[in-house]
Amino acid sequence: MSFNLRAFALTLSVALLLFCPACDDSSSTSADIIAVDTSLSDTTAAQDGTTADILVDTSPSDVPLQDTPDPDLAPLDTPADVTAQDTAAAEVDTTPDTIAEDLALDVGNTPPTCTITAPLANSEQAYDSEWTFVASATDAEDGDLNGASVEWTGDFATVVLGEGLSLTIVINPGGPHQVTCTATDSDGNTGSDTLEVIALSPFAEIWHPGDGETRDSTLAVPFSGRGRDLEDGALTGASLVWTTTVAGVTTPLAFTGETFNDSLPPGTNVVTLTATDSDGNTHSASITLTMTP
Repeated sequence: MSFNLRAFALTLSVALLLFCPACDDSSSTSADIIAVDTSLSDTTAAQDGTTADILVDTSPSDVPLQDTPDPDLAPLDTPADVTAQDTAAAEVDTTPDTIAEDLALDVGNTPPTCTITAPLANSEQAYDSEWTFVASATDAEDGDLNGASVEWTGDFATVVLGEGLSLTIVINPGGPHQVTCTATDSDGNTGSDTLEVIALSPFAEIWHPGDGETRDSTLAVPFSGRGRDLEDGALTGASLVWTTTVAGVTTPLAFTGETFNDSLPPGTNVVTLTATDSDGNTHSASITLTMTP
């Protein structure tokens, strides 16, 4: 039977690795290197049954054990790679008060609403006429608001004009003005509405005849009207001019001033009185008369 010395040496090496007492020391930080000398002086002699000396070196080695890194694997983050910012971002305040605050839904307080319902926007009245303003005010928590909770102000006054859901005042000087209604709830929240109206100065008005009357064109018509201005007072004489318009053609009446009688042509007449103050400002009033032949 032939003897395979190389196979025997390899088998012996494995056996020594598995059963060597020194290799079982888990506290060892170095590897036990086992060297097997498989050299033969004469290979042919080994095949003829010649034995060879097998040398095994089981002395400890100074080479420490270490894992060989796999170049295909990305390195793991070390603690040094974790920044202070990452740590702060990961911190969560789990105190009961903080959790309660985070979970609480703060819906706040709904402001009240205030709406001016009268008069209509851009309404016109004489500078010395009374205006009556009406509003509604409500709040989701307090309900309907009234009294001192509702205040009125205007761009023509530096003080509060009044309180409550209605206000009656005279607005001057003439021109467009803004009136504001503001509602305040029990928490101090406010809601407001603003309306613009026009105070007229000068102001013209026709007293007679009445608008829409039908009259006989063969008879003179008595006319009466007046004009007034905040600065000039009553306007008279040439400051009050009367005209009539028939079929798109306007002609002056024979007289000026507050009162007179004059004839009108047959047909539909639009009679106009125009008042002019000392500054050249004007205001006109008109009526429609049907004059029969």
